[in-house]
Amino acid sequence: MTSLSENPNSTEFALLNHDEVTQELYAQWSVPGKKYAMSIVKSWSDAEEIVQESFLRLVRQDDVAKINKSMLFAVIRNLSIDYWRQSRSQNFESLQSGEIAATGQDSGNQLEALESGIEAAMKKLPENWTEALQLKINGGLSYSEIADVLQATKNQVRTWIFRGRKQLEKELRDKGLLTDNLRPSGGIHD
Repeated sequence: MTSLSENPNSTEFALLNHDEVTQELYAQWSVPGKKYAMSIVKSWSDAEEIVQESFLRLVRQDDVAKINKSMLFAVIRNLSIDYWRQSRSQNFESLQSGEIAATGQDSGNQLEALESGIEAAMKKLPENWTEALQLKINGGLSYSEIADVLQATKNQVRTWIFRGRKQLEKELRDKGLLTDNLRPSGGIHD
């Protein structure tokens, strides 16, 4: 990735040496932020750099006490999309794994089939549904926080997530990756 900052190590150093509030915010939100960024950019190291740069931008521009989760995820989203546009890659990170239907394959092949099925199904969803699902599952944001990030109403977000979950479940069932008595776990229906 083209470096978002001059020296990623100095970025991390700057974050770790900032005041106590910034350290607490980073400790609390960096992992969900990295998961969300990775769902867009497909690289853990790039996601780490995006999250670090997001924190630095917020700390430089705003009073640390005013920084909230929605604000952080909006910056992470924008930086991730900028990176994605630069790389011209249109891959989406799979949602967390769900229950896999028994197909006679070993679990590694089943997981690959499920991930491939989720990725294909995600590409068929409208962009706002995909973004809302990724923020909910990978970012761990609430409906209100997602609404802030996507500049939508809380009810729109609920509708997008509900419809996205239903469509994903239908696609996975149609492909034989989920059975009637199994529902996805790990975030899809939580």
